[in-house]
Amino acid sequence: MKKLLSLCLCLVLVGCSSNSVTQEEYDALVKKNEELTEEVNKLNNEIKDLSNQDNSVNVKISGGFSATVRNKMPDYILDDETLNTVVLQWFQADMFIMNIGEDIVSDLEIGKTYYFELETVILDKETYGLNVYEVQKILNGNAGAYNWLKVASVRAPKDNEIGIESNFINVEETK
Repeated sequence: MKKLLSLCLCLVLVGCSSNSVTQEEYDALVKKNEELTEEVNKLNNEIKDLSNQDNSVNVKISGGFSATVRNKMPDYILDDETLNTVVLQWFQADMFIMNIGEDIVSDLEIGKTYYFELETVILDKETYGLNVYEVQKILNGNAGAYNWLKVASVRAPKDNEIGIESNFINVEETK
């Protein structure tokens, strides 16, 4: 037992005595840490200042998208009988509901893919307070956002408008 205890003590002493950091190296590392901490604080303050700025702009939304009609139905809020809403599905993706009006819905067939041309919409910065990135994020992450877009017309999609790349909605800054 004494031999084992002596061996452990020797290993601890040898392990603690080798590879030690000198006081100069330690001081240099402390100074570098202080400099980096100061730089991080400065950058955090810059981020805070930028996030407090109003970066909203007028945003123009135009273009269209291709989707397959999965169902036609009333909107159940204003009218329980008139078919003015469709359930649409992106190519191999989620379904979403869009109110596009009775006149357009009546011309659509369930199971067919169409290109939905949108009316150009301008979101003014005073009302919405958004920038281009925020609008793109809303449109890409929330199919329900398409409800506030108006469909101008519907047609059969061209060959380059169907498949994985079927969203041709343009979002840009405008005056």
